[in-house]
Amino acid sequence: MSSLGTWPTGIDFTGARLMNTVNQRAHISPGQTSEQVIDLIGDRWMLYITVPGGNHVQGAVLEAWLGQFRGMVNWASLWHPARRVPRGTLRGTPTIHTTAAAGARSVILQAAAAETLYAGDMLGSDGLLLQTASDCTADGSGVITVPLNNALRWDLDATTAVVWDKPTAPFRLMSSSGVEFLRGRHLPVDLVLAEKVDP
Repeated sequence: MSSLGTWPTGIDFTGARLMNTVNQRAHISPGQTSEQVIDLIGDRWMLYITVPGGNHVQGAVLEAWLGQFRGMVNWASLWHPARRVPRGTLRGTPTIHTTAAAGARSVILQAAAAETLYAGDMLGSDGLLLQTASDCTADGSGVITVPLNNALRWDLDATTAVVWDKPTAPFRLMSSSGVEFLRGRHLPVDLVLAEKVDP
């Protein structure tokens, strides 16, 4: 198993959707008068991408890249296509300020004073892709508590680097229709990728 790097140069997309899937179990009473839902942590990102049709050269590059996945064996490090950097002002070299345990739904960062993150901003740390749940601002010491939409799958230790510029997670190819060629061009291709969750 090996990494294919990031999104290949020369291949564009016309649509993309990044969705957090929650590992949960729902128990409904026999009379359907009550239910209990248990959060089992283990959140996982799903990425849906539509690659537009193009010429034969573009189709060949796409076909070769998809072939390198070898089904689900290999993976690529991909980021949120619509938000490569935060809408907020967080920049520089932020780190994890206080160790956050697996299952946590927030992290505390050390950044610069008054820096901001807005709802939906993406961050990365130690192989995890994290989404900010609501707006937050660093205090005068640069400490910022960031609520998350996805639970941590493992601990993030204090001083661990935080990535804000194209934060990535490893994704496996789950489904592809392949590349269909017509005379002089190829048709659009829909891709489904799932975050690689093994260590």
